[in-house]
Amino acid sequence: MALAVYFCEALDMLLIQQLPSMPATVEALLDATFLMFLLTPIYLFFYRPFWREHQDFSSAVSLLSRKLIRTAEDERKRVSHELHDQCGQTLTALQYSMEALGKSMPEDCTQTRAEIGNLSKLLMQLSNEIREITYSLRPALLEQIGLVSALQNLVFEFSKKQPQIEVSASYNLDKKILDRLDEDTVLVLYRVCQECLNNILKHAKASHVIIRLESRESHVVLNMGDKGVGFDPWVKMSISKGRNQGIGLLGIRERVAELGGKFTLSAKVGVGTFITIELPIEPEGCNA
Repeated sequence: MALAVYFCEALDMLLIQQLPSMPATVEALLDATFLMFLLTPIYLFFYRPFWREHQDFSSAVSLLSRKLIRTAEDERKRVSHELHDQCGQTLTALQYSMEALGKSMPEDCTQTRAEIGNLSKLLMQLSNEIREITYSLRPALLEQIGLVSALQNLVFEFSKKQPQIEVSASYNLDKKILDRLDEDTVLVLYRVCQECLNNILKHAKASHVIIRLESRESHVVLNMGDKGVGFDPWVKMSISKGRNQGIGLLGIRERVAELGGKFTLSAKVGVGTFITIELPIEPEGCNA
């Protein structure tokens, strides 16, 4: 490539010498134009294969990322079911056994009865914690009561943890639109909202959170924003920096891309963060 540049520069100088005398500015512009005209085909010839390879590599990485997300979701579902079906039943049996043991103890064994009572409380606490973990892994409410009610419950739990944060939420989807949303779309909408609320809880130091779910023609749109500390999106989303704090946002982008949707991020330090995702809706009649 260096030789190509050398010969093009030499040819360019010969062409310039053949022209009549002209101002230095015009000569510099002509010199740049000739070089661009001569080097562009050579550049395309040498670098086009590398560009194609780069595109193929980027596509492969994106595909792998989406497969990993789907695999992780399947694994969440499996672990959630095992926790619910096995650990949940075992803990319930232990609770009943502890209660029965406590009732069977003589009245004068006050210390032993108190210890059994404490163990029963610990078992109940553990059962509640496992129930929360199970729900975070694979929300059963999403299948039982639907998307809007599951999102309302998610926001309710968030507000319990952070009562000082004002939350404005609206869900403008009628039943016909909801019936046309497939399982993957519903899950992505829920996961995006869940991930955003988790990020707000951990990092945003927000005073106000906005959630808007609505339909626009052939798309369902989720808008989420917060008035918080914000961040620099170029730094946050960069993998090359060797940081892992942007993996959640990258995961959201890949989830949306897998369904043919659109992901938009707007953030500014000291102002806050705003995310919009658009997902296509199944044409009417496809789910019939």
